[in-house]
Amino acid sequence: MHHLRTVFLAVLLSLALLLAGCAVDTTPAALTDPTPWPTMALEGTEWLLSTVAGEPALEGTAPTLAFHPDNYLEANTGCNYLGVDYATDGNAFTLEEIHRTEFQCEDAAVRAQDAAFFEAFGQIAAYGATEDMLVFHDADGIVILEYARKRPPVVDAALVDTDWVLTAIHGRPPLEGVRITLSLGAESFGGLAGCNHYGGTYVAASDDVLTLGEITVTAMLCLEPEGVMKQEGGYTQALAEAAGYRVTGDTLEILDVTGQVVLAYSRQPSYDTDPAALIGTAWQAIEANGEPVAGDVPLTLVFYREGILGGQAGCRDFIASAHMEGDAFTLPFMAMLDPGCDPQETALDQESALLGVLSDRAAVELAGDRLILHGERGGTVILEPLTARSLPVEGTVWSLLGFVAPNEAADANVPLILGDGLIPGTAIDLTLQDGDAAGSAGCNRYFAGFTLKGDVLAMSAVGSTRMACQDPEGLMQQESRYLATLQAATAARVYGDRLWLETDDGRALVYAATP
Repeated sequence: MHHLRTVFLAVLLSLALLLAGCAVDTTPAALTDPTPWPTMALEGTEWLLSTVAGEPALEGTAPTLAFHPDNYLEANTGCNYLGVDYATDGNAFTLEEIHRTEFQCEDAAVRAQDAAFFEAFGQIAAYGATEDMLVFHDADGIVILEYARKRPPVVDAALVDTDWVLTAIHGRPPLEGVRITLSLGAESFGGLAGCNHYGGTYVAASDDVLTLGEITVTAMLCLEPEGVMKQEGGYTQALAEAAGYRVTGDTLEILDVTGQVVLAYSRQPSYDTDPAALIGTAWQAIEANGEPVAGDVPLTLVFYREGILGGQAGCRDFIASAHMEGDAFTLPFMAMLDPGCDPQETALDQESALLGVLSDRAAVELAGDRLILHGERGGTVILEPLTARSLPVEGTVWSLLGFVAPNEAADANVPLILGDGLIPGTAIDLTLQDGDAAGSAGCNRYFAGFTLKGDVLAMSAVGSTRMACQDPEGLMQQESRYLATLQAATAARVYGDRLWLETDDGRALVYAATP
């Protein structure tokens, strides 16, 4: 009996081996191949769709796929958009929940491509990539999406790093007082459309052929002058229909597919001034938009340090992150420190003139001992050096306006700052005299020794009285922050009637001279 059982098991084993030898291998060949598709790091790459489910992408739709930091990707179909987190493991490619738009695609062919794309995208199981090609497979190893590497087009050297001001749309000048600009870079373009800023990248920009990619526009609404928004729409539409260009001296013309000039520009003046060379200087405005600045209205601009500008704007102090490039700077972030004054109408008008120029890209011209700011929207501010009007550090009673601290936000291309004013109803002051520093920290009196050589400051240990104040809320935390920053201060710089005490790690205390 035992012998028969052994024979029976041997027969079953032989039969199983025979059947296994005859069975069809259903494992996808692409995923079991000993030399699978190569893989590569995808972050920071961008691709153009070649085929979806074996069909070529529709001409003119240019669906893209971009891989961002933290394993996040964005794609579009030529109609709708999606964003999703992804993960890779070898050739395996997995997706989290897909977030997408639900636009109604007007063209039937685009609708079909849109539907086929989203069906294929939801089936992605693996990928392969080289420097020039990206493919996605489904679970059966079938290629369902193919992409080609998107690379920036070659841009005519006559266009690169040039700035232009619009002179005509379809042969007609722009509205009076409305300035429209175009800046052309090596990879992208942008400018001011009259009210909003716009920008994008090239599809082609050489050999007299100009084709622009999708143009993005900010969403401000301008009511004056009448018709500005309609003109802006006509301008961006003409720009989107660009097919060619012609540069003749200081003139740029953009042509449509029929060869007609739809947009004409003149070259924007450039100035032989590097804003970064002005760091450490301070200026007082004497004229804003052609009007003299009133003598009792403080309009100042200070180049505090690399990436940080500030000053007084009539009534309020401002600090700003600055990005300097060529002969111009932009202020992507600005904070106001309000000293609590009661501005007159003249002060508000002139504050508006200065901040209006600073709010956009401002070109910088150094003409003799004067600094001229040329605003992107056409405003101008003329300034002269402030140094001669500066108060002494010692012997002046300084009243704190606020705190400045670095903002460590990720992915910022300029130093970011945080500006905090004082808690309403509180006051902090400082007097530096004969090696002694003293003042009120809001609740307690404080005292310390100091040395000052040039603008180099060294504080001895800061001491204070020991009162505990409960009102207003947060007063003691503000006092602790102040004393800790004061203790760490290593530089004292005066700009007019403003004192900055700065630390090595980017913090600062901003004071105004007490009248």
